[in-house]
Order: sequence, then C-alpha cells, then structure tokens
Amino acid sequence: MLSLSAVRTLALALPSFVLPTIEDLSELSELGRIASGDEPILAITANLKRVYIEATRGERKVDVPELYPSDFRGLGDRGLRSMADYYVSPQVKKRIMVEWREIGIDEQGTGRSVVENRIRQLAHLLRTPKSFDFRTLTCLGLVHFPQDDRYGFVFDLPSTVVDPDALPVTLFELLNLRNNPPPALGARIILAQKIASALCLLHASGWLHRGLRPHNILFFDKSFNPNDPTSITSPYIAGFGYALPDDAEEVPRPFMRISNPEYDMYRHPSVRDRFHETRYEQKHDIYSLGVILYEIGVWGSVTRQFDKYNTAISDFDDQLLKECE
Repeated sequence: MLSLSAVRTLALALPSFVLPTIEDLSELSELGRIASGDEPILAITANLKRVYIEATRGERKVDVPELYPSDFRGLGDRGLRSMADYYVSPQVKKRIMVEWREIGIDEQGTGRSVVENRIRQLAHLLRTPKSFDFRTLTCLGLVHFPQDDRYGFVFDLPSTVVDPDALPVTLFELLNLRNNPPPALGARIILAQKIASALCLLHASGWLHRGLRPHNILFFDKSFNPNDPTSITSPYIAGFGYALPDDAEEVPRPFMRISNPEYDMYRHPSVRDRFHETRYEQKHDIYSLGVILYEIGVWGSVTRQFDKYNTAISDFDDQLLKECE
C-alpha cells in the first residue's frame, strides 16, 4: 500500500523506534538475523548496538588493528585530519585519511585508560560493516604516536574520491564560498535528509557524536565541483574523535584543550563549556543538527552571518531563533 519512497523512509525510521527498547544481546542477535533479508538497515543497526553492548560490558574483547607509524608516508599534522600513504606491504600502498584524537594532560590515571578504551571501542564501531545510509568512512585501524600523545583513526577513502592528494571538501567551506549561487532546493533537501538519517542511525546504535558541525561533513565524489551547486548529495559524516556511548552512567568529559568559539555555535548551551557538568545526550546532537539544517536552508555559515551582527555566543541562540522566523 506504500510508495517506494515511503517504505524507504519507514525503514530509516524503524531502528530509532525499535532499538532503544532492546538491551538483551540474544534479542539483538535474533533481530539482526531475521531482519537481514527484508530490513537490512534495521538488521545492521541491531548488530551495531549488539557490538557496542558487548564492548562496553566487557563481554567481548575489542579487537582493533594497531597500525605502525613507520608504515605511513607523508603523515603530517594538519589539524584535525591528514591525508597520507599507508603501505599495506612494501610493494602495495593505499591512500588514506587520518583523523586525530589527542589524549592530553587532562586525561591521566584511570581517566586516561577510560578514554583509550573508548577510542578502541569507537574504532571498532567504525570498522563494523554498515549500510551506506550511515554515511561514514570505513576505519582500517588505529595509529598511535606516543610522543605526541595522540591517536589517529585511519580511514579508507571511498572509490569516488576526487583527488587522493587533497583533503576532502567540507560543508563549512561550501557555506563560506562567496559569489556562488545556492544549490537547488531539492539538492539541499536531500543533503539535509541524509545527514539527519545518519545521525538517527548513529543514535539507534548507542552512540553520540559530540562534534556534529559542517567542518565534519565531507564530500569526496569524483563529480564534485565546488562551483557546481548540485554536487552536495553524497555527504560523509566524520569527526568522531570525541564521540561517546549514550550511557546514563557516562561521566561528562572535556572537549579539546582550547575552546573554539566557532565550534561553540554548534553546541547546545548546556554543553558549551569545555568542562561542562551536564551529561551529553541525544538532544545535544540534535541541537547541532538544527544549526546545520538552518545553514543548509539559508545556504550560509552562521559564523559569518552572526559576525556581521557582532553577536556574542551567549546571545547566539536568541538571535538564531529570530533569524529562523
């Protein structure tokens, strides 16, 4: 009785309604098995939640390949992410992207072991096979640089990559292009829907992103052209370095060492302080999504728009609501 598009929408929504009610590993395994034929998205999400519960309960060892720094070439520190060559063997190399996660002096003792274990759990999640609807790159493993006290999540590039030597184009860069016409409304709706659906599936799997902003929405497609306003319908969600399990027992954890006012615009006021005391929840990710949806709608960056009004971060939310009217 439903159209194909309605069936597709229902399939994407189903995990967020079903999975929060299930914590039993055997039920999740059974759901993943019986749904794999007709509802692959539900099956994959159920399996991801099962993997997450097994890892967090210690019922299964988190097995993540540890890659050696000596197997990489050109792996410089270029902010949050880098491009490099990874030598699978002395004769075979592949182009990869690395996203960095610093441990830092704020995480020592038992706190450090918790963070390192969380990094491995997250890499395991990103390695687990997923449907294309999750819009994430496949993690190949972790590379550790003890001298810099940082871990790198090593990602395989999609086959549609434009330039293997260049960093991907970010949504933030596109929103700040001047003198470019906005993309077609239909393309913007597709972009918004894919980002929202990917976040919904991540939440259904038991994880919170904590860094959702246009700087972490990437484009790789071969046909991508920043001057072509219709090339925005294949986004990838990145920036998982500070992701956390959606666990009521999880203690608040700090963000990066230095607060960035530009990033603060995408954070819910309750978690805007670096050492916030509020437990991070799904609604905080959804706030970040809301700011991004506003940017997609007006096709402009809030940072540039509110700099124009000289808006303080404490007044940002009220000003944003006025603009939405």
